[in-house]
Amino acid sequence: MVDQGGARLSESAEPRPGWRRWIRGTAAKIGVAAALTGILFSAWAAFQQWREQRETRAATQLSLITQLDSAANASERDLNDSSIPEKFLRASCGHTKRFIDLSQSESAALFAALGHYEYFAWLFNEGRLKAVEHSVDYWAPRMLDAYHLATAWLDPREIHQRFPQLYVFTHGAAAQYHAPRRCPQVPSLG
Repeated sequence: MVDQGGARLSESAEPRPGWRRWIRGTAAKIGVAAALTGILFSAWAAFQQWREQRETRAATQLSLITQLDSAANASERDLNDSSIPEKFLRASCGHTKRFIDLSQSESAALFAALGHYEYFAWLFNEGRLKAVEHSVDYWAPRMLDAYHLATAWLDPREIHQRFPQLYVFTHGAAAQYHAPRRCPQVPSLG
């Protein structure tokens, strides 16, 4: 092609056919669509991974709490098989002696139970068992009972020193978990 001055026009100066523009525009659109699809797929995969991690964490926490439950139940059985419950009732239901005396085996049983509940209190205080729904509803009454049992044997300051997480949990627990104290007819110690 020659212009008016006799110079030859280059091939690129020729008007492009419409199909070439359409191909380039369509290729760009396909590239953008592919990029968006890749981003969406990556987001979906990340969400699935997050959900699986959350489920795994909940299963691990449930396994941990089940093992702790077994150990705490054994400690509770040891307490209930001793004379601690009767001594506690006497001390908390009007007997003149505020603190009760425990034998060495009773003291060991009480410390074992309080040790388990100290760990549970730490888990709850730190929010480590949020994935196990309603776990605090199950454990709080038992933990509070153990704490109140300990108050008949130890001064609250000593409980705070030895079992700080249980102390914090007990004083921050909702009123719904605090059982009313009832004193049955208990024979006097004589």
